[in-house]
Amino acid sequence: LGLAYHGNKVFAKASEQLRRVIESDPDMEQAWANLVRITEEDGWQDLAEYCERLADRFPGNRHVTLTHGYALGMLNDLDGAREKYEQVTREFPDWGDGWNRLGLLHARLEQNERALDCLGKAVECGVDSPLTLCMYGATLRVRGKFKEAEHYCLLAMEKAPDLVPVYIHLGTLQALMGELDTALDTFRKGLERDPDNLALITGVSDVLERQAHFEDALEILEPYLDSDGDGVAHIISMYAKTSNRLGQGEQA
Repeated sequence: LGLAYHGNKVFAKASEQLRRVIESDPDMEQAWANLVRITEEDGWQDLAEYCERLADRFPGNRHVTLTHGYALGMLNDLDGAREKYEQVTREFPDWGDGWNRLGLLHARLEQNERALDCLGKAVECGVDSPLTLCMYGATLRVRGKFKEAEHYCLLAMEKAPDLVPVYIHLGTLQALMGELDTALDTFRKGLERDPDNLALITGVSDVLERQAHFEDALEILEPYLDSDGDGVAHIISMYAKTSNRLGQGEQA
């Protein structure tokens, strides 16, 4: 019934029905997954408070704690999220979902050593979601384990060919390995899926600059110099670097 309401975009009713399921069986993993999926942006505080109430009724329930951590993370309370995830991994060390969430949080914070350790444990426990495999590959790349990183990124791409982050991380890896034509192809395939992704645009321009195609590199960067996206600093930095390579010192 909850899924039927969701299909009709009656989200409040969908949430109500899913919560009835959870309160009857707090270990019903699919109900939790669907509740998280339908929670709207302004509903994360409500979900966090709901998990707090459930924690009193079902102390030690791993799904309650994990979802509480996820809601806190969506509210940008990253310390609170980490605390919940660490609690789950302490109490359920063989449950891959806990290690997965903790690893993805560390990756978000660019704490690569911790991310590598946690995501590695998640994979060992059987977690094989494309995002997990992709981010595990990304952390392996930072450690210089290029071939192993490539294996996990390609596996993620095979499972989810439309997952944009895998094109970013795989292309970056291939460029580091000196496979510039392959990296350029990977970045461009990513842009087919997300044409204005600043990380992919920076990746393409970086490869073009390394191949001495300076004018082409500047051309792809120029439309995004005034962007307000998270990656605009990299766009501007790449533009300055390439301008300098063309002898345009004032512009650089």
